[in-house]
Amino acid sequence: MCYNPSYCWILAMSLGPFFARKHSNKERVPKTVTQLFSYYIYHILMHHSVKTESPRVAMRNIGDMAFTGVSQRKIVFNTEDLKKSNLQPSQFHSGFLFELIERESSEHSVVYTFPHLTIQEFVAALAQFLSPDLGTIRRCLDFADREEDGSFEIFLRFVAGLSSPQAGHPLAEFLGPFENETTRAVIDWLKEKVKAQVRDTETITGKRKLLNTLHYLFESQNQALAQLTLGSEQTLMFGGGSSGKHIH
Repeated sequence: MCYNPSYCWILAMSLGPFFARKHSNKERVPKTVTQLFSYYIYHILMHHSVKTESPRVAMRNIGDMAFTGVSQRKIVFNTEDLKKSNLQPSQFHSGFLFELIERESSEHSVVYTFPHLTIQEFVAALAQFLSPDLGTIRRCLDFADREEDGSFEIFLRFVAGLSSPQAGHPLAEFLGPFENETTRAVIDWLKEKVKAQVRDTETITGKRKLLNTLHYLFESQNQALAQLTLGSEQTLMFGGGSSGKHIH
């Protein structure tokens, strides 16, 4: 972790409270990356954000901007980007974005960036569960799933992970409960995804897609869904010949 200070920082902020308490509930310790990031966002909401009348709306607006950035491969945002997402500089988002001074000739301007790209992807995924429009998550999943360059893989892992009650629970205190319809839509999408991919393992591309889809399934921590989609599969092979890799 010393070679990646950003991850070290995220881990410290997320897990610090668990190690600091002598009588911590071990069942609440994060089991997935999604749960880890949920506690990271919880920590910011608890200690580092500016109070606002509607943190749910503000977080959704931040997430919408983050999703636009992921879609456009954009990690630096200016004041105009904030305004398009109904955000104001130094508002609620101050705990989520870093302010950077950008020098253009003799003039200075302020731009904004998330502490790490994975945080941007997580916040983008979180916004999908805060939207009251069910069509939002369906359009988002269809759009992200069509991209073949891997740019949405981490984002989709977070979306799958946020369908787990354990991931959403820490954030409910500040953001309220997730939309049940959205969670069901994600689970239905994941069910179809696993069933389709588990039958397509004849090519390297098919095996790679299945392995990534299993990452989604793991993040969801949905044992019933795993049993339903994988059934009696005991071993999945991800290589050729006798040296192929197996997952049990």
